[in-house]
Amino acid sequence: MKKKDFYWSLLSIIMMALLSVGISACGDDEEDPTLTVDKQTVSFSSGGGNVVINVMSNTDWSVTGGDSWLIVTKSSDAVNLTAQKNESTEEKTTTIIVKTDDNALMQPIEVRIEGAEQILELSGLDADFEKTDCTSDNAQELTITCNAEWKINGKPEWLSISNTSGKGNMKIKIWPNSVNKSTDRKATIIVSSGSKQLEKEITQKGISSAYAHPKDNMTLTESSVWRYDFSNELHHVYFTLMREIIVSGMTDDDILRDITLNESEGYWVRRTPKQFENNGNFFSWTGLEKDTKYTLISVAFDDNNEVGEINRMAINTKKDDSYNSPYIHNDYINASYSQNADGDLVYKIDIRKDPVNAAYADKFYTWAIASTGIFETLSNSTDAIRAYYMWREIKKNPAPHDTYVMGTDRNVIRERLEGPVAETSFTLPANVGNDKYMQIITWCTLSSGDFSGRINWCYYDLQSESDGKRKMKQISQMNTEEPVLVQFDLKNPSEYTIIKQ
Repeated sequence: MKKKDFYWSLLSIIMMALLSVGISACGDDEEDPTLTVDKQTVSFSSGGGNVVINVMSNTDWSVTGGDSWLIVTKSSDAVNLTAQKNESTEEKTTTIIVKTDDNALMQPIEVRIEGAEQILELSGLDADFEKTDCTSDNAQELTITCNAEWKINGKPEWLSISNTSGKGNMKIKIWPNSVNKSTDRKATIIVSSGSKQLEKEITQKGISSAYAHPKDNMTLTESSVWRYDFSNELHHVYFTLMREIIVSGMTDDDILRDITLNESEGYWVRRTPKQFENNGNFFSWTGLEKDTKYTLISVAFDDNNEVGEINRMAINTKKDDSYNSPYIHNDYINASYSQNADGDLVYKIDIRKDPVNAAYADKFYTWAIASTGIFETLSNSTDAIRAYYMWREIKKNPAPHDTYVMGTDRNVIRERLEGPVAETSFTLPANVGNDKYMQIITWCTLSSGDFSGRINWCYYDLQSESDGKRKMKQISQMNTEEPVLVQFDLKNPSEYTIIKQ
């Protein structure tokens, strides 16, 4: 080999060796990229705050993600998180991501903030409205302070509320939607949010608490009886009777106007509690038309002349036919003297069913009285008043037989005839020397349970004998062309007053 070629070969070997060493040294200097964080979850209380997350990496990195409530800032080796106060009761969560710029490595970090303690407060609204407050112009504001959804329950029909549900703070309007024509009315609305709820009581003032309720109404074919139950606040009451067809078209304001226009004409009857006490608290309208709908209107006033309750009571007279007004005619009643097993003198009363007039009757009630006081009362009364006495006693004791004492009168005997029984007989102790009259009242009920529209009342003149026979007379009810209003007193039954004719 030539010397020149040897040198070139040696040089090539040395250069290859140097190149190999250089390449090897270069490969030893490169490192794999790394990325770590010291927190993978972060929690804040509802008040917010700051947290620093340390980041370790041998390459460039960045941070993304977050939410409007979370401020995220980056420094050379850390991520700073600033959470704003959470006003809502709901927990909030978000995720941020720390990653290398080439997106080869990523570290997700979950961040949460607790929900705030629930707030629910009510303010405003003095909760009292006048009786005529009935439009939105009379509305009052209720301020709801809340940090969550809320709703209102318990709203009555007479109350209007601008919003019954919402979220967060809100001012709502509340007002009555009608004039209160009754006594004070109250409502309790409930505002609820989550587990919290608050109540607000709302009152709309009403009319005076004075009232006069007609009650114990008993109506026959041509007459009716009732009494009043009234409050301590009552100063006086006006009442009148109208046909239902007229009253149905009248408002309460129309009724008050009618009292003002017709009070002096005597169309409306005025009574005070004192007059009830002195003259009796029982009234009877007689001379009404058969099978007709009437309405008894009563308007109460207090000491301040404030109007109280306006009451309407239906009075429906009964039909006058064989079904609705069966009764036992006098021809089927007989009274005579007799002796009982002990030899005592008694009055014997025999009654048979009237096969024509009593065809539809279910039960017959008979009331026999041998005395003077009650007779004097009932002889001057209307059929409705007579029927009321009997009706009241039947309500006390509906048994078939009973003997009782009423006032200062002697024994009063009542017998009930019912079912298939066609006749009955009973006795009443006799006092021949002192008894002047014996009266017998018969009345019946229909299969419906309602009383018939008429009663039969007759009496025997015990001191007017002819061949040992008692003389029977019958008195019918007062006959008038126009309705007559009578006031009477159960405490002193012989006293009554015609107060309107």
